[in-house]
Amino acid sequence: MGESLIKANGAQMARWGAVALIVAGLVIGLGAGWQWYGKIRRVAVEQQRLEKVLAGQWGTVGGSAAHGGSAGGSAGGSAGGSAAAAARAATPVRSAAAQRGAAVGAVGVAAAGTPIARLHMPTISKTLVVVEGTGEKQLDQGPGRMTSSVPLGEPGNTALAGHRYPGVFWNLDLIEVGDPIVVETADWWLVYRAVRTVIVEPVDQTVLAPPPASTPVLLTLITCEPKLSTSRRLVKQATLIRSDPRAGAVPKELTTPTRR
Repeated sequence: MGESLIKANGAQMARWGAVALIVAGLVIGLGAGWQWYGKIRRVAVEQQRLEKVLAGQWGTVGGSAAHGGSAGGSAGGSAGGSAAAAARAATPVRSAAAQRGAAVGAVGVAAAGTPIARLHMPTISKTLVVVEGTGEKQLDQGPGRMTSSVPLGEPGNTALAGHRYPGVFWNLDLIEVGDPIVVETADWWLVYRAVRTVIVEPVDQTVLAPPPASTPVLLTLITCEPKLSTSRRLVKQATLIRSDPRAGAVPKELTTPTRR
């Protein structure tokens, strides 16, 4: 009888141990899920704040025309149709070939965390405010420009990194070769076309190398791969095909149909 009691107690302890493990797993899972949600929410709040900052700095109401601003020849332009805006509108559109060796539409270096541009990816229906820098604090705001890369619009390779969060670069994998990617700065629309996708190890720096002379202005978008993992990096690269004055018409590429 004593042996039976010992066996019964042992089985009961094993069951309680299993229950304890399950409960611990649930607590850990719920904690991780809550932390994940908190990060996504924090980025969303920061993006809303940064959008207001840009709208104020650029003299727009409700953001650019792509965000519901006024249409027409001055869509997304500076407030009041200033002389500077008129001068920019008169600037001829220059092809990528004409921009070799010239910083057409270039954006100067700003302080870390400063909003510097809007990144439009119409085929995945996503527009994000880009900040300067890719430290932990900056990436909790949204995509950031890697300060080791060239400023936006300058000849060379500009790298923008962002978390693989819903609302940030979650669907970056859906961008395909040929898709338009448009960067909106205070003065310019920088229109790019996606040219390749590559998956690399986190230590691989080859995707940050300068582009060949045939494609002097390159945009590199970087995030984690696969989703919910940091084991590798998903990279999308695009070449600049033209720069349009922002005081002029909104690029037709922004109306590209969404592909899910």
